[in-house]
Amino acid sequence: MIPAMVSFREQEAQTLARLPGYCRVVPGSLQARRPGTGAGTRPPMTEDGTATETVLDRVDRPVFALDDDWRFTYLNGGAERLLNVVREELLGRVIWDALPGVMETDLPAAFHGAITEGETRRTTVPVNGDRRVEFETHPGEGGVTVLLRDVTDERERDHRLRRYETAFNAADDPIYVLDTRGEFREVNDAMVEMTGYDRDRLVGSHISLVMSQEEIDRAERRIRETVVEDDQSVGTIEATFTTAAGARRDCEVSVALLPEDGGIAGTVGVVRDVTDRRQREQRLAVLDRVLRHNIRNEMNLVIGQAEVAKGMADDDVAEHLDAILSTSRELVDLSRDIRRFSDALDPGLGEARPRDATDSVTAIVDDVERDQDAEILVTVEEEARFYAHESVFAAIEELLRNAVLHNDSEDPTVECTVGVEGDRVAVEVADDGPGLPDPEREVLVEGDETPLTHASGLGLWLVNWAVTKSGGHLTFAENEPQGSVVTIHLPRAPPADAVEEAEDASVAAGDGGAPEASTDVTE
Repeated sequence: MIPAMVSFREQEAQTLARLPGYCRVVPGSLQARRPGTGAGTRPPMTEDGTATETVLDRVDRPVFALDDDWRFTYLNGGAERLLNVVREELLGRVIWDALPGVMETDLPAAFHGAITEGETRRTTVPVNGDRRVEFETHPGEGGVTVLLRDVTDERERDHRLRRYETAFNAADDPIYVLDTRGEFREVNDAMVEMTGYDRDRLVGSHISLVMSQEEIDRAERRIRETVVEDDQSVGTIEATFTTAAGARRDCEVSVALLPEDGGIAGTVGVVRDVTDRRQREQRLAVLDRVLRHNIRNEMNLVIGQAEVAKGMADDDVAEHLDAILSTSRELVDLSRDIRRFSDALDPGLGEARPRDATDSVTAIVDDVERDQDAEILVTVEEEARFYAHESVFAAIEELLRNAVLHNDSEDPTVECTVGVEGDRVAVEVADDGPGLPDPEREVLVEGDETPLTHASGLGLWLVNWAVTKSGGHLTFAENEPQGSVVTIHLPRAPPADAVEEAEDASVAAGDGGAPEASTDVTE
C-alpha cells in the first residue's frame, strides 16, 4: 500500500507540474483544447503513459486551468462540484462569461496580478451564495493554473474563535486555562491585571506562581469532589491568589474540565475576586455586633440613669431628661429592629416557602393594634397564599407600625388589604397620614444613597430587603385625599388543598412525597 501511495503522489505532482501556470510549461503539457480542434489530437500523458486528465480527476483538490485569453482549458471533477458547473459547458469559455459573479470580486485583480508579477496569488471570494472559496493562482507560460479550496467552515471557525477571543479578553472576571500539568495555557486581560504578572510570564508557568501548594492541593480535592466524582460540568472552589506584589486576593473560582479526544486536556477557571466583599462582610459583622449588642446595652444603662435622675429633678431639668429618654428609647428600638431583620435575612434560611395570608397577616395586625392601641381595618381575600421568607412578616409589621405612629390625622385610618393579582399576591398598607416623602421613595427606586439623597431611617430599607429576598417588590402611591399606599407584591402560592393533593399523588406514585418547597404549607 505505501509504495502505491507514494507512486500516486509523485504522479499527481508530475501531472500538476505539466499544467500551464503551475510551473514552467514543458512539451506535451495540457494546452487549450477547445471543441473542434481535432479528434485526432493525442491527450497529454504522464511518464507512465496515463492520460493527464485521468490523473487530475483522481486528485482530491479542485483545480482548473485558463489560457492566455482566460478561457477554460481544463476542469477536474472536484472543481466541477465545488463551482456547481458542468465541465463540458465551461471548456473553451471565458471565465468572466461563464462565471459572471466573479467579476464583482477580487478575483480578476488576483489573476492579473499573478500574470504581471509572475508570482502565486491567493484570494477568497464567495461562490454560489453561501460558500467561501480560496483561489490559489499559479502563473506560467500559456495561462494560469488555479487550485481551489473550500474555506467556508474554516472561516466560520475562525470567526467563532475570534468572537470567543474577544469575549474571553473583554470579560471583567479573570479567566485562565490550565493544562494537565497545571501550567497556564491561556489567560485573559483581567487575569493579567489581577495577578500583576505579564501575560508572557503567566503563560507557560505553573499555577504555583500565584497559588500556594496548600491552596492547590485543597483546590484539586474540591474539583475531584464536585466535578469529577459528582459528574458535574462546573464546580465552585474557594482559593487565595498571591499577586506579583505579594498581595493576597480571596477568590471564588468556577472550574470546568476541558475534554479532548475522550480524555481531559486541562481545566478552565473563571475567577471572581471577593476580597473586598469578604472584608466588607467582616466590617459589617463587627458593626452589627456593636449596634445590636453594645449600643443597646449602653443605652439601656443611659435610660435607667435618666429615669432615676428625672425622679430627683425639678420641672425644667425633667423636661430635658424626657428628651434624653425619648431619643435613647428610639435608639434601643432601632437596635431591636436591626436585630429582628438581621435574623430574618440570614442567608442560611433557604428557599421562600408557601404562607397563608389569612392567618399570618391577621396575626400581625392583631399584634400591632394591641401594642399601638390602634384600630386597623384588614381585608384578606380567601385563598390568598404567597411564597415568602419569615422576614416578610417583619416587613408587613414595620409598614403597619409606621402607618400608625406617623399618622397625624385627628381620626387616623390605617387599612391592610391582601388580594390576588394574577400570579402575584398584593399586601397593601394604606393610611391617611402626611404621606411618604419623595426622597424616601427615590432612594429605594434608585437603590442607592448619597449624602444629599438618603432615607431618614432604616425602616423602608429593611422592608425592601426582606421583600426582595422573597422574590417580591415594592410599589408606592398617594392615597386620596391624603396619605400614602405601600404595596408588597409577592409570588402567589397554590391553594393548600392543591398542595395536599399533589403530596398524596406523589406518595401514591412512590416518589417519596412532594417537593420540599411545597411540604411546609403554613407557619
